[in-house]
Amino acid sequence: MAKRRNATDIAPQDLMPIPTSVPPANAGAPAAGVGATGFPAGTRRITPLNDPTTGTGGGIRRSTPAAPTTVTGQTDARSVITNLLRGFGLQTLDKWAWNLITHNATTDMITDELYQQPLFKARFPGIFIRQEKGLPAISPADYITLEDDFYNLIHQYGLPASVLTPSFIGEQLIGNDVSPSEIQDRIVKGYAMVADAPASVQQTFKQWFGAAGTGQLAGFFLNPKNNADTLMKEAQMANIQGAGINAGVNIGKNRATQLAAMGDTYAQISSQLNKLTQTAGLYQANQQEGFENRPVRGATGQAYHLTESNQGVNAALGLSAAAEQEVEQRGLERLNAFRGGGGAAQTPTAGYVGLGSAKSF
Repeated sequence: MAKRRNATDIAPQDLMPIPTSVPPANAGAPAAGVGATGFPAGTRRITPLNDPTTGTGGGIRRSTPAAPTTVTGQTDARSVITNLLRGFGLQTLDKWAWNLITHNATTDMITDELYQQPLFKARFPGIFIRQEKGLPAISPADYITLEDDFYNLIHQYGLPASVLTPSFIGEQLIGNDVSPSEIQDRIVKGYAMVADAPASVQQTFKQWFGAAGTGQLAGFFLNPKNNADTLMKEAQMANIQGAGINAGVNIGKNRATQLAAMGDTYAQISSQLNKLTQTAGLYQANQQEGFENRPVRGATGQAYHLTESNQGVNAALGLSAAAEQEVEQRGLERLNAFRGGGGAAQTPTAGYVGLGSAKSF
């Protein structure tokens, strides 16, 4: 029969095993695996939920718990328990845990009881949410490591610190198995594409999708309830429309959706819209045309009035082969009208060209 272990036999690594599920009180069954209990010096630590020294809970501080060692006496055992609970932000449970040990509670019993404590559940809500959803169990030490990773990302990319509260991290991120790498993608490919973009992009995002300002944008992009792929597409759409606004062109939501699906960026759209300045004359009537914007015959044989906002934008951005043909046809008409006149005409493929010599297209 296995020897019953008392306080003087307990090693620190015995106190916090990783449960495969949240155990009922006094279940007595050993949990699978053993969780890490030592913490590197200088790592981020969470203050207790009702810390009497600060009057607040859930704040961040740095501490260096004593390195764990095998315990040979009650004094050392008490110190180990205090440091372990402090590392988890639960030092107010010190007397409770010590009372169990002095009454010959086993390690498994202490662990089972700890997971039933209201303070523990409030400090680590994500552990219990994961258990309810059937997600892999994590230890409190792993939980704190994830918290550190999320906080470091916020600091690295300059997001408002207020966007990541302990409850948001536990309930929305850890509880939903959201990884730090996914949060990094949401920041880099979503949030930063709007927050660091020109004002025209930010204004478009506010108008189309409702979020404005760094705080709202951060909350919008980091919320796991908002699909990551959709968020990144919306950020692209805002960039595309913003590039159009800065070029004096209204691309619009429908065309921005098409261009986002094609992977176009702010810089690419800006470059493509430069073509409109080279072909602007094609959308204005001249003297030979009676100062009318006469229709051109499109690919289907139907006559269209040529406009910069319609065929011009579609042709410049590669959205319509028919639009490109109609713009090209107007350029050829102008070229033929001036041929031999020694003037200059503008074509969509070559810009301004002298008309005294032949030009191939």
